[in-house]
Amino acid sequence: MSIPAEGDNYTGCGDPNWNLDSIINGSHDDFLHQFAQELAAYEHTVLMRWGHEMNLNQYSWAGFCNGGRTDKFILAYRHIVDLFRQDGAHNAKWIWSPIIGNNPPEAWNDYRNYYPGDDYVDWVGIVGYNFGASSPYTSYRWATFDMLYSTMLSELAAEHPGKQVMLADYGSVEDDGGDKAEWIRDAFQKAKEHENLRAMVWFNYQEENTPWPTGFRVETSEDSIAAYQQAISDPYFIDYLPATP
Repeated sequence: MSIPAEGDNYTGCGDPNWNLDSIINGSHDDFLHQFAQELAAYEHTVLMRWGHEMNLNQYSWAGFCNGGRTDKFILAYRHIVDLFRQDGAHNAKWIWSPIIGNNPPEAWNDYRNYYPGDDYVDWVGIVGYNFGASSPYTSYRWATFDMLYSTMLSELAAEHPGKQVMLADYGSVEDDGGDKAEWIRDAFQKAKEHENLRAMVWFNYQEENTPWPTGFRVETSEDSIAAYQQAISDPYFIDYLPATP
């Protein structure tokens, strides 16, 4: 679950309702307290994600939109987590999820600079997609699982050996330079090579007005659906949430 914002849903740097300063100074505490208290009354574990893809250049919580102040992101993240814990929402497990490839690709924007600390992160998430060979988002190439995720998975295993990792958003377009069904089969096989990777969340959504008309949905073709069904039938993959340490 991602924490919603009050009011209109804005993207980009100019969100007039929610930004790092307004979170840090407590402007949204009433809303967050209500959210936290309602969650605390829910008798189940909930995975919570706030501030996804903070190393990207298009969100009000991104360092790019805050003068390169990665420390502000950390303060805002900690403020939210602390508030939930104060209200007894210990059933919330927190996901920190940068995107592969820092944009802008500058040293200050390295995803590591946004890490709020082990005490504030239960799961480390990775966001990344195969946009296909026609998109600048993957440098005009068909990007495999290894090309997209393996380096970052290895880095996170070395830097955070005690943390479980998930692909918090991942997916592939249909046959734009490669075979999507084969991409799916390969992804599930390669996932087994990373012991720290404990969950995978396919971004099964079709955005409007995009250059990739079929989107990332699994059901873009019968071959794609069949490959996904076959992949998840592997007994290595389970249909329940593993315990969080």
